[in-house]
Amino acid sequence: MNTTQPTYKIRTIPGTFCRWAKYRKLFADIQEVLARPNGVVQISTVYRSTVYYPKHASMFSVSSNGVFVQRGKAKDDISGCSIRFGRTA
Repeated sequence: MNTTQPTYKIRTIPGTFCRWAKYRKLFADIQEVLARPNGVVQISTVYRSTVYYPKHASMFSVSSNGVFVQRGKAKDDISGCSIRFGRTA
């Protein structure tokens, strides 16, 4: 008796894993800067700029859809925003 497992074709979108790796790298960079006692992250959109300090490190999260920051009960995608890393004086 021939018992072979059926093969399934998994449909993937080209670049999906590349984007996810980019999001994880960005998240790791943000966490690395905020782990420093004087590190700050500035996130700027067209209309608003916000500075995050080390006490805000738990507000960031990552998934395969992007990097997110907590805003109240909602989460905002910051993958396409301008992000600057720095330190306080």
